[in-house]
Amino acid sequence: MNRENITNQKFLDAVMAGGESLQKLSSATSFFIKDGVREKSFLDEIIPLVTAQKEDLDRRIEDDYPMILCEIEQGAEAARINFRGKPDSKYFTGLKYPVLFDKIVSPFIRKSEAELMTIRHPITQVIEDRIIKDIARVRDEAFIDTCDAMVADTGLSANFAGNFGRAAIAAGLDLLEGQANQPCGCILMSKTAWNNYNAAAAIEEGNDVVTEMVRTGYQSKTIMGYKVIVTQKPFYMTAVGSGGHQEHIYFFSPPDYLGHNFVLMEPTFQVKKEMDIIEMVCWGFYGAGIGNKRGIARIRLT
Repeated sequence: MNRENITNQKFLDAVMAGGESLQKLSSATSFFIKDGVREKSFLDEIIPLVTAQKEDLDRRIEDDYPMILCEIEQGAEAARINFRGKPDSKYFTGLKYPVLFDKIVSPFIRKSEAELMTIRHPITQVIEDRIIKDIARVRDEAFIDTCDAMVADTGLSANFAGNFGRAAIAAGLDLLEGQANQPCGCILMSKTAWNNYNAAAAIEEGNDVVTEMVRTGYQSKTIMGYKVIVTQKPFYMTAVGSGGHQEHIYFFSPPDYLGHNFVLMEPTFQVKKEMDIIEMVCWGFYGAGIGNKRGIARIRLT
């Protein structure tokens, strides 16, 4: 029996046994969920995820819902990232701003015992593909929605005609480092934009570099000394009729210039069994905010 079959059999044995075995399964799987969420969300690469401690928490005035009051520089404008709906239109000024926590629940996965028996690949792969990625997608979508609202408010957005290359990078840096007077910590782009940069870089570089790139591709995840985050997620692309889409490239200041990113409760995985139906779901409590709305710039490749 190969490793995948052993993993699946242990999963099935725990599910079918129910009771204490099911609780142990949920507890053990939560460690897998935690690591997966951190790996899959690009928000956590832009602003590192910090576990909130009980002593860090404050309460909202109107109820007992938890939040954290985060310090910001005098004169800065800040906003929380709303994981439950549209971006908040309210901006906070002063010395502090609130980061509220939202509960994010994955869709339920329901499988029968018979269906689980037919799975040949590791069952944990199903959990990762269907549950972990859903939670990461919700967080990243809310983050990008907030970024779009902020650049619309600050005006740190510009159109760029052409593919993504050094000239496009310079245009984004002019917005963030020039117009906004903020340092650049990283650049977020799609896989398509990254591939276009590879092609452009091969033309611009010397013969030795071109030869190596033809053989192995562009290996470094830095451009002009800046960290690059490449994502396959397509939700930051804006549809433009039937002719295609506009690529959005985002430029972010380093975390200490940008904002906060908290997890209050590590993602919890639950497995329930009723008759022959196994139900799996995951949830976690997250809070994030942009403490300096001028720490974000965006260019559109048109």
